[in-house]
Amino acid sequence: MEHYLLLSRSNVIIASKVNNKAIIALSSLIHAMIEVEVVAVARLVVKMNKPPLLVVLAPFVDADYECLFEVEVR
Repeated sequence: MEHYLLLSRSNVIIASKVNNKAIIALSSLIHAMIEVEVVAVARLVVKMNKPPLLVVLAPFVDADYECLFEVEVR
């Protein structure tokens, strides 16, 4: 993936702290993506009657938390 594609808006996706199933599911996805060294390409529909956005989901793990970085591809 070319780095210039990631020069746009970004968000951080984390699991809800009170939903253990969501924490385990997101953690499993993040660690699997890191293990096979991939990112995900997704279509994000913000609201009805707006065109979908193409985003890249990149995994990130730190000592304190795990997340997916969502970056809009332009």
